[in-house]
Amino acid sequence: MSRRPFRGILTLRRARAGSEEGMALVLALVFLSLFGIAIASLLGFAEASFRTTIAVREQRAAVYAAEGAVQGGINSIRGNLAQGQDPAGGGTCTSFSLPSTNGVSATTTCTGQSGSGTIPGPNPNNHPPNAILTLSTDSTENGIEQAAAASSLAVSGPVFSHSNITASGLLSTIAVTGQVSAVGDCLGTITSTVPPLKCANKSGGAANPADAPDPDYAKATASVPTYQAVPSCPGPASIITFTPGMYDDVVALNALTNGACTGALLYFPAATSPAGVGVYYFNFRNGSSVWTINDATVNVVGGTPKNWLPLLPRPIVPIPGGCKLETDAAPNDGVQFIFGRSSRMDVQAGMVELCAQPATADQEIAVYGLKTGSGTSTAAASLAGSHDPAATSGFTNPTQGVTNDASSACSTSTCASASLTGSSAYETLREFTTTPSLPAGSRITSATLRVGHEETVPLSVASLTATVTPGGGGSALSCTFSASSSRTLGTCDLLAKGMDNGPGVLSGMTVRYTAQATSLLSTTAWLDGVDLAITYIPRAFEAQDGCIVVPYTEANQASGTACAVLKSSGLLSTLAVQGTVYAPLAPVDVAGLSLSAQVFGRGVVARVVRMAVAPAGGFTGFPVGTPSNSPANDRVVLFVASVGGADRLRALVTFGDLGGVTPGATVTVNSWSVLR
Repeated sequence: MSRRPFRGILTLRRARAGSEEGMALVLALVFLSLFGIAIASLLGFAEASFRTTIAVREQRAAVYAAEGAVQGGINSIRGNLAQGQDPAGGGTCTSFSLPSTNGVSATTTCTGQSGSGTIPGPNPNNHPPNAILTLSTDSTENGIEQAAAASSLAVSGPVFSHSNITASGLLSTIAVTGQVSAVGDCLGTITSTVPPLKCANKSGGAANPADAPDPDYAKATASVPTYQAVPSCPGPASIITFTPGMYDDVVALNALTNGACTGALLYFPAATSPAGVGVYYFNFRNGSSVWTINDATVNVVGGTPKNWLPLLPRPIVPIPGGCKLETDAAPNDGVQFIFGRSSRMDVQAGMVELCAQPATADQEIAVYGLKTGSGTSTAAASLAGSHDPAATSGFTNPTQGVTNDASSACSTSTCASASLTGSSAYETLREFTTTPSLPAGSRITSATLRVGHEETVPLSVASLTATVTPGGGGSALSCTFSASSSRTLGTCDLLAKGMDNGPGVLSGMTVRYTAQATSLLSTTAWLDGVDLAITYIPRAFEAQDGCIVVPYTEANQASGTACAVLKSSGLLSTLAVQGTVYAPLAPVDVAGLSLSAQVFGRGVVARVVRMAVAPAGGFTGFPVGTPSNSPANDRVVLFVASVGGADRLRALVTFGDLGGVTPGATVTVNSWSVLR
């Protein structure tokens, strides 16, 4: 059987070869199509990329310009407290424009936020709106004055003077955190964080007197406090505790603070029953009417003790910081020192701190000068003493020499008599007391000793003398009279002779009347009687007067005719009043070198405020201020930068101004957001 070739296999192979060639062609065409598409896509991406690059570059330039504008805006107002304050309080903020950079310019506007840079509003119920308010309208005296050379008086809070404000010391300044207002001129270097100065000689113009009248604050009590005697000194390093009430004996007070009671702590506590303000009313009737603290070892503290107890051994009391403030934990009751007439305090050495009574509805006043009130003069009946037989010699019928009967002539039935030739006779009277007795705290306004006498031979009389020994240990006084042949009423002004004017002089007073004759002729000395005519003023609130109300000019100060109700004048003195000083009729005068603590912590309302203070190195506080005005709020400002009319960036920034002492001491960016 012959074999034939298998042709199917060959045909199959040929068919496969042709198919592979077709598929290669298809793949090539697909590849070329895809490649074309990819190239087209890449070209599109490249175009988009170029466009994006240009857009990003423009955006980056805009953001860069916006950032520069915001930074420029921050720096432009950083050191200016007047920029960026709360608009609700009249605050403004100046826009800043950045010069064109790469063809792009930007402008930043700024707006102070709520409370930004403002001084917190005062509570008119418990402290004054001004740190200093002076009420003098006398052109001869400055309302507010800084007299220390090369020093700055820093005041936290607005000031208002109804006359001038002056920095009179050589190279001195007054720096006020708040508005400066004067009805008169502002003289010297005076700066304010709230420009312009409202003064008659400045662009702001004179202040309106009606904007700051006398607030007419009330004193802590309407009733005159109970009379109190000044305690005596128990010895060195003693604690001397006073009782709230009226004090009239400045001589006794000065004995405690002028070196005779070294190391003394004079403690004036708040009221204990009921608890509350301790009222101390000073209406001095004797001496020079000035309570002088002139012992560097003495402390005077008024209020609730802070971190010390009034117990022996005598504690070390820091000043300031010796009495509690309203911010301290209860009990934190305080005191009010009230001054009447020409009564006043001068701190020349030692340390004094007074803390007022905390309150929300009443003024927290630590020192109060009376502007109203007067005492009523009262005449006592003529006071006749009683005959002292143990201290009488030479007079017959001595009981007839007790009471003046105003007879026209003396006789044995109306007058005591003594026959004298070169000799003397005397009669002593005692127990000159009123019925009823003069009230405690009264002030004797006149005391006239009256002696009814007659001498038969006046030429033979060598002397007629009354020796008055006041009660209370006062020095003896001598009154002389002229002889007369008819019954005469001789008088002697005991106050002019230097007798104390307190009621205590009457208790235990003695009067010895002595008649001395020459040896030439005999005479009969008749004594009709001895009595004392008294007028007095019972204790009362009495308005400030005398040297307090005299214009406080340099000439008047030098002559002593003008004086301040509160004065601090010594290099070794410290005065801290943690409460308002209200003395609308009086000057307040404080001088101090190397001052390292606040003097007036709750504002001053006075006729005149004169300061001559030089802060110690490192002291950055305010000698005068009010609680709500110290320190001022930091500025919180919103900056918005715009480019081409569109907002590009917002930044909220806080300027730490250290209460206005150092504007822009710190800058904190609270938020920073770029707007697309």
